[in-house]
Amino acid sequence: MTRFVWPAMFGVAVLTGTWITEHRSKNRALARKGCLFGLTGGILGARAWYSAQYGIGSSGMSCYGFIAGVVVVGALYWRFHAGRTPMGDVPDAAAPAILLGGALVRIGCFIHGCCYGKPSNLPWAVSYGPATPAYRSQLDQALIQDFAPSSLPVHPTQFYEALFAAALGVIMLIMGRNLRLPRHCLCLLTVALYAVFRFFVEFIRGDAGGFYIGPLTFAQATSVIVLATALAVMSWRIRVEAERT
Repeated sequence: MTRFVWPAMFGVAVLTGTWITEHRSKNRALARKGCLFGLTGGILGARAWYSAQYGIGSSGMSCYGFIAGVVVVGALYWRFHAGRTPMGDVPDAAAPAILLGGALVRIGCFIHGCCYGKPSNLPWAVSYGPATPAYRSQLDQALIQDFAPSSLPVHPTQFYEALFAAALGVIMLIMGRNLRLPRHCLCLLTVALYAVFRFFVEFIRGDAGGFYIGPLTFAQATSVIVLATALAVMSWRIRVEAERT
């Protein structure tokens, strides 16, 4: 039954994120369209990114691929369809929605047993049953024997990320409108903070497969690029805003 949990949580995350984005935006119709096109691009990007990292036949989705897909499809939509209609506050309205939606998805990952951590002796470490990705991975690595009742206890990295995303999402909901940031900088700040978190949590991820770039995992190298890009664009937006005033 756990295999149905992740799709269900993803669906709840989509509905929750869309509702939050619409109700936070001053242009609900534009926000609704942005969510629709962004979600389409996000799913395609998440699948393509995961396949590039783990192989064509692999089954899964990548968070960074989702972000890249949203950015690409969103940019194309506003460039060729929306015409001169500005994005307005949609990216900033979507920032806490993406975080809270991501927290729900990671809870689904936690229950399903994917995106797990490395073996740990901490009191809150969790073990997974034979039908889970965590169990099968440890079996392939000979960390456990055939017919073992469960995996070795591992860091609940999915829960760590869910807590981080939920806490930051709530902070953004409460304080986001009071932060005096140029337009779109709240979204960029969210992406930058997630990149920092993802870089460090990768050290205790047990499924950080795919290929490495030097000593860094693929996700860590991506985090460095994403952080640098987000900070650079934020700096540019702040400078442009200062020149206008």
